[in-house]
Amino acid sequence: MKLRVQRGSYSQKTIAIHRKAHEPFRLTPPRMKKALFEILENKLIDFAGHSFADIYSGSAQIGLEALSRGFGKVYFCEIDFERRKHIRNLLREIGCPKHRYDVFSDNRRFLQKLLLQKLVYPGTLVVFADPPYPKERNLSAIYELLAQELGRLTPPVLAVFQAPKEVAKKFPQARVYFFGSNCLILPQEKL
Repeated sequence: MKLRVQRGSYSQKTIAIHRKAHEPFRLTPPRMKKALFEILENKLIDFAGHSFADIYSGSAQIGLEALSRGFGKVYFCEIDFERRKHIRNLLREIGCPKHRYDVFSDNRRFLQKLLLQKLVYPGTLVVFADPPYPKERNLSAIYELLAQELGRLTPPVLAVFQAPKEVAKKFPQARVYFFGSNCLILPQEKL
């Protein structure tokens, strides 16, 4: 399976997707991906001075789109060794400079570093969370905990969650954008 980066310096590059045959696989639909970055453009104007974290990287399509659109630093978090290796290979293949990205083996380790303020990132950090739905049993609790913890950080952090639309009910104060059975949730708006 292959997909394309939509816009930016790596636009129109074809990206091979690493997929395990025995696991369900769900990519972010192109319309939702386009909307995500349009929302971020309205909030941040220029991506170059900001950072992006894709904390459930999987195929790396969202993190690669963030790099292509000019985020100063992009963090990929992927627990699966083969997928992590595939992400590193993709970044080398497209010629992305090493200082523009970092690949973490575990989103918990990344978040711990972030919450202990041991991770220095330029500008606002956008944290995109799209856990694999069938694997995560209590999605609402994951999103609620992330929103609570990320809301405490300075410099600012902007959380964006991709989730089944039922999860949106847990965030009555959030800005929510619906796309069929999925939605994008912005639980706190610090900018």
